[in-house]
Amino acid sequence: MQIRIENQHGKILFTKELKGSTRYSFSVEELPAGLYFLRIITEDLQETIKIVKQLRAAINTAVHSNQVSQNERSQSQSYDQ
Repeated sequence: MQIRIENQHGKILFTKELKGSTRYSFSVEELPAGLYFLRIITEDLQETIKIVKQLRAAINTAVHSNQVSQNERSQSQSYDQ
């Protein structure tokens, strides 16, 4: 079995040959934010999984924005009662 990570342009960033393993873990921490494809290739199968890595700041902003919206909704509901 072969595992590959490719960027959105098809450039292979990581490849690993596995023999007899059904589990393998790896980190995408070092990759910059962007779109990637995880390809799993065996003799019988080729599977592609899309990975979208976001900037941590963007994730934190989205979470904070969602929390503010929920707080605003709960405050407006308490004022309406």
